[in-house]
Amino acid sequence: MRTSPVTDAELAAQARAGSGEAFGALVERHAERARRVARAALLDPHDADDAVQDALYSAWQALDRFEPARPFGPWFLRIVVNAAARIAEPFAAFLAPFSA
Repeated sequence: MRTSPVTDAELAAQARAGSGEAFGALVERHAERARRVARAALLDPHDADDAVQDALYSAWQALDRFEPARPFGPWFLRIVVNAAARIAEPFAAFLAPFSA
């Protein structure tokens, strides 16, 4: 007999309670999409991996602000985009004179 899969909201609730295993399961579900988003934003796979790593840490620290009634994926991807923007920010100032 198969049981229904654990939802992201359930995993997030378990992670909020301190379960690293539950957070790991969330990471496994969303890491590939996070990498694609970061690579599209940064165009460098190493910087993208750094952004995802930063986002994972930030998400772990911010789990108490996650609203379980909302989907986890978009919440996490917003954190990924913010991490990518922080990495790209120093380059934006350098490239600004060339974009005019």
